[in-house]
Amino acid sequence: MPNDADIAYAAGLFDGEGSISIVGSVTEAYRLLVRVDMTSIIVINWFYKTFGGSQYIRSRPKGTRVMFSWQLSGPKAKDFLTLIRSQLKLKNKEADVAIMFQEIKNHNKDRRRPRTQEEQAVESEIASLLRETRDSNYIKKFQ
Repeated sequence: MPNDADIAYAAGLFDGEGSISIVGSVTEAYRLLVRVDMTSIIVINWFYKTFGGSQYIRSRPKGTRVMFSWQLSGPKAKDFLTLIRSQLKLKNKEADVAIMFQEIKNHNKDRRRPRTQEEQAVESEIASLLRETRDSNYIKKFQ
């Protein structure tokens, strides 16, 4: 279990180098994804050892530095965001939307039945809300 210093460190790095996405489409299920991309494999390994998930090397154009990535998806992504939420300064509203999305997904989790049109619409709407929140945060940084 990460200690308070780990949580603060993760939140700071995530605010600067992380991303929150809801990926999918109306025809395929949406899912929550959090990711950190960095040129430091040491930091990516630390995220992996501390929070689980997966890590990989991202392909880059020839002549550029190697990029390493760490990611979590679904309920694990929500748990990570919930853990660091109080320490976020830039991505706090994005985290709130993502946490809400995953809570709704967890509530409608019966995988034996297809998603209803209403569930698809809600997932799509929250994905749009996350994009708007991210765009709004980006614009505010430069005003």
